[in-house]
Amino acid sequence: MLTFPGNCSYDPDAHVVTFPAERGDQPITCRLSLEALHAQAGLQGADTDAVLLAFNEARDAAEEIAIHKYESGLIEPDGSVLVRATDF
Repeated sequence: MLTFPGNCSYDPDAHVVTFPAERGDQPITCRLSLEALHAQAGLQGADTDAVLLAFNEARDAAEEIAIHKYESGLIEPDGSVLVRATDF
């Protein structure tokens, strides 16, 4: 099972919020697309503060989806888990 130990960060160039996860001692990078935040949390614009606030509103759902995708083997080629708007 994945756990989510900490802080998130927004990468405006990649249009994703990265939220770290762990499985035991193994770090797993999880990302939530900006498009998903627009759809799920009603985000308007891409200001860093607004993005992180919207992520905090959608975090529980994003973590549940990330767990499901990871456990189902729906992992990106780089080993990360990307939560997209279509996942909600």
